[in-house]
Amino acid sequence: MVNLKINHQYQDLYIPGADLSRWIELQKVERDILLLYHQLSDYRSINGSLYFGEVYNLPYWAYLNVENVDESRRLFIAQGCLIMLLAMSWQMLDGAGGHLWPFRDDAKSAVDACSTTNERTLKLLATVKLALQLVAERRDPTPELVEQSEWAYREVVNAYFEEAAHDFDANRGPGAADRTSGS
Repeated sequence: MVNLKINHQYQDLYIPGADLSRWIELQKVERDILLLYHQLSDYRSINGSLYFGEVYNLPYWAYLNVENVDESRRLFIAQGCLIMLLAMSWQMLDGAGGHLWPFRDDAKSAVDACSTTNERTLKLLATVKLALQLVAERRDPTPELVEQSEWAYREVVNAYFEEAAHDFDANRGPGAADRTSGS
């Protein structure tokens, strides 16, 4: 017997008169996070060589404490937005651009206010705080930031793909190989 989990978050969208604006807003944030992860996988590191302002143009710092979503989605959004802020910081630190500069105080305030008990998110918060501090002080990247950014790439971006691949295989279920091999 197949165990179907009802996702009320999505099922509730079909209720007549439902307000879809918040759902659409979060979908745009998640879309950008997925595109960011995909593009970063081409570079093999977190860097600022992306199109901030043109492609990535949402106030990602405003989504660090999303409420009324399940825990796994909340963590995905918070960690993805922190990776986005880290990449925006790298854009400024490596001289590729300055999209974050006018928003750095808002970003710093949001990062400082971000509340979590998740260890990965806490370490990512510390990394972004360091990057924002270096941006504000107009300093070059430190070896500590380079090391923490490498950790963030491995433990958040790479981990996303590893977990997604595992979930994909796990969700295929018995007989999946027969269905995909053409047998």
